[in-house]
Amino acid sequence: MWPSNKPFHHLWVNANRKSGSYKGDEVLSIFRGVLNPIQVIDIASIPPEKALKWLPTKCKILVAGGDGTIAWVLNALHGSTRVKACVGILPMGTGNDLSRSLGWGPGNTDLDAHAIISNLLRADEILLDRWKVTIKPKRTRLGRCRERVLYSYNYTSVGVDAQVALDFHRARSQFLYRYANRTLNYMAYAVLGAGRVLDAGWCDALERRLRVWTGAGGGASGAGGGVQLDLPPLQALVLLNITCWGAGVRLWGA
Repeated sequence: MWPSNKPFHHLWVNANRKSGSYKGDEVLSIFRGVLNPIQVIDIASIPPEKALKWLPTKCKILVAGGDGTIAWVLNALHGSTRVKACVGILPMGTGNDLSRSLGWGPGNTDLDAHAIISNLLRADEILLDRWKVTIKPKRTRLGRCRERVLYSYNYTSVGVDAQVALDFHRARSQFLYRYANRTLNYMAYAVLGAGRVLDAGWCDALERRLRVWTGAGGGASGAGGGVQLDLPPLQALVLLNITCWGAGVRLWGA
């Protein structure tokens, strides 16, 4: 056990049993043997929005899961006016691009709770941009649909990239993927991606249907000083907030 003079009462662990490596149960068990069990939360059972109600005003949160789990916790914190927390990552997902970009690594195989907590307490605090994405459907004969507001921490994509991610999300909920591991998830992504590249469907010739402006005031019409970009033939458009994409691909070689 940890010495009683350590500030571990301000440390909370959020683990997702359904992340890519499916080691969430092991993470929950290990950390509950080190910390007070109430500080270790299975967010598959207790969502972060609910768990925040009993967290202290200032704390550190370790998120054990993939990029989707991390975004889930960050969104919950964004919606809270009371809790201000620093978030560390124990990468347990498939791609772990956010973890790679922030220096937490591509994946974790050594589940030493003492070492993980020590690294978290010694970690440097940095700021991370949060992108607000507004989806505005076209007006229909039945009236205009309600727009959706999402928040992005990794990247936002339109086209084949987004379609493959959606295909994988649907596939992993089926029985064959219920007990998959990270390697099988990579293989599933490769198969789904190859299929979509060969048969892009509505994603083909995406440059004919997209308009992209850069610079201040581009807006939906390009007014206000924005410069419209000439798009090459493409099947996907990705807006990146971090240096990694597609499970560790560094597009600029950094």
